[in-house]
Amino acid sequence: MKIRIISGRKEYIITEQEERKTLLSSMQEHGVYLDAPCNGRGSCGCCKVLFSEGETDGKKDTLPDPTEKEKILLSEEELKTGIRLACCTFPKKDCTVFIPDAKQSRMFVQTERETGTDKAVKKADRTQRPFGEQTYGIAVDIGTTTLAMELVNFRKNTVEGVVTSINHQRMFGADVISRIQAANEGKGALLRETVCSDLNRMIETLLKEAGQPQTVVKKIAVAGNTTMCHLLLGYSCRTLGEAPFRPVDVSLHKTDARTLLHREGMNAEVWILPGISAFAGADLVSCIYGSGMDLKRHTAMLLDIGTNGEMAIGNKDGFFVTSAAAGPVFEGGGVSCGVPGIPGAITHISLDEGIKAICPAPTGDFLSTRDMTLICRGSRLETIEGKVPVGLCGTGIIDLTAELLMNGLIDENGTLCSPWFENGFPITEDGLIFLQSDIREVQMGKSAIRAGIETLLTKYGSAPPDTVYLSGGFGCYMDAGKAERIGLFPKGIHKKIVSIGNGALEGARRFLTDETGIERVNRIAALAEEINLAKQEQFNEQYLEHMFFETNTDSRKNVLK
Repeated sequence: MKIRIISGRKEYIITEQEERKTLLSSMQEHGVYLDAPCNGRGSCGCCKVLFSEGETDGKKDTLPDPTEKEKILLSEEELKTGIRLACCTFPKKDCTVFIPDAKQSRMFVQTERETGTDKAVKKADRTQRPFGEQTYGIAVDIGTTTLAMELVNFRKNTVEGVVTSINHQRMFGADVISRIQAANEGKGALLRETVCSDLNRMIETLLKEAGQPQTVVKKIAVAGNTTMCHLLLGYSCRTLGEAPFRPVDVSLHKTDARTLLHREGMNAEVWILPGISAFAGADLVSCIYGSGMDLKRHTAMLLDIGTNGEMAIGNKDGFFVTSAAAGPVFEGGGVSCGVPGIPGAITHISLDEGIKAICPAPTGDFLSTRDMTLICRGSRLETIEGKVPVGLCGTGIIDLTAELLMNGLIDENGTLCSPWFENGFPITEDGLIFLQSDIREVQMGKSAIRAGIETLLTKYGSAPPDTVYLSGGFGCYMDAGKAERIGLFPKGIHKKIVSIGNGALEGARRFLTDETGIERVNRIAALAEEINLAKQEQFNEQYLEHMFFETNTDSRKNVLK
């Protein structure tokens, strides 16, 4: 059997196909990228492919019959045109398959400080140049969703190149649990090969743009969560996915580019920064180090909000750290109109004050075309790269929820008023709708983060933080006031927030030149005490408490109904 796969300008031929193996599994084994957030469980409906009804090598191609899952997840029109889900398809004959253009391949990744004026490595760092003058280093942040990399000139002490990419391990699932499961099912080598391929491609791009050979790179520093570091190093993930969730090794690890990345000719040492536990990884240590929290006398807090909300509070004397499972909502996942940070993603939205005059709609339970048009035209939208809106990313989801709350369109329980409860709230005239179920996702995500913050503050028990560092692209572009309005943060905290961009990448960058770097990151990891939220009664109470929104009403109903 011959499977011909066409993705953009690339063409792949798969000639070996085991019986009862899905098309997605074959694509994963042959390095053909296809976004599969649910890791082939048939629940997300994202791994769409288009089967050709033409010919392959003179033989008529066959269109697989749709499965019951595909009939649920795909529209009748999609099924008729030959669209199927790769995770549900078991090819039995020669076929030609087209992969739709993946917008995620152009995902936006924050790399610089929001307040930074240049790309210079901070002069306050004590620097070393042990490799000579004409040498470079590379800082790497391996995120579950995205990758970021910077090229640092040791002589000039500046960043001379930045490159970002989607983490193509997404073909094995969007979250760390899916990746752990895939690794434990025997795909660990494929996961390692995938991330190494991404990193090598990014290194080639950096060096090409800088006009430098790979021999100039003498040091590479890597930060990432514990699962990403385990997959990169080829460690078993067996103990990461089951209680008591113990990592193989989270200590500072030194290797070289030839061993880790199979880059012959690159004589560079590679440092994987230390982590703390299975849930508090090297990315959190790198954030603390990059922000300078470990040198401060006064208390500071660090928040890196994503699928896992990683948090730290403390100063030079030590830290409490934790991780709250917020789900994918703040990365655009789990929401009907949600998208990651791609061109056209709505980052900010505000509603016209006249919206109240339209609500509830005079036509009763259903909106007229005129009403919908007035609402959509009264909304002010900002999108990434100014492109046509394609959905809401995390910051847009927070904005819209806050706007609906401030305009009285959702109550304390998170329930949309009529007619929005049944039909959803229109965002654009061409059909983007924010549903009641989407608000429930926001409630669960924001209450997990808020309860984590409150629990950490209580456990620390010392002076409240003077500064709150917000790491990541989500933190940089989020309207902190609106985030506080929906209850994501405690009151007054938004006035203390300092956005630090990609804190994990900044920490890795500083490690390249800081002669105290090894001592500092090891000390941070040693002084950090992890708080397991699952064992904290206060967390469970706070989680339920913060599921509600603050409004002018005193009534509270069962928010889960």
